[in-house]
Amino acid sequence: MRTATLVRDHSDDTSLGTFGKYTSDSGFQCYILERPGSGDHPCIPVGTYSVEIKPHPEHGNCYELQNVTGRSAILIHSANVYEQLLGCLAPGRSVQQIGIFWHGDPINHVGVTSSRDALIALMADMSGESFQLTITQA
Repeated sequence: MRTATLVRDHSDDTSLGTFGKYTSDSGFQCYILERPGSGDHPCIPVGTYSVEIKPHPEHGNCYELQNVTGRSAILIHSANVYEQLLGCLAPGRSVQQIGIFWHGDPINHVGVTSSRDALIALMADMSGESFQLTITQA
């Protein structure tokens, strides 16, 4: 079975999200954005999870983490800032300050860039295969 790791940098757990580095067993890498470590829909607990491809009505075919204690529908899908996530993971090419419109208002925010491209690359790297994702804290 394929494997991947997500190493969170604890110093990157801010009110603007939690950031980490995803690396697959083939060497593919990207950044991952999650919601802040506390509050509504906090980070996924440290551990190892089975990840399977699932159809989703809003996000299309995407990967879903299985058996996350007390949680369901933990997807890997595209997003740029944590407000676009409800406990899910968003891949990106880089972490930087970006300007977005949120509910019609412009705001500057720290997030991940090129999330759709990173998601497409992650999906291609895993070729639709199930894999084990180990989440750790640096």
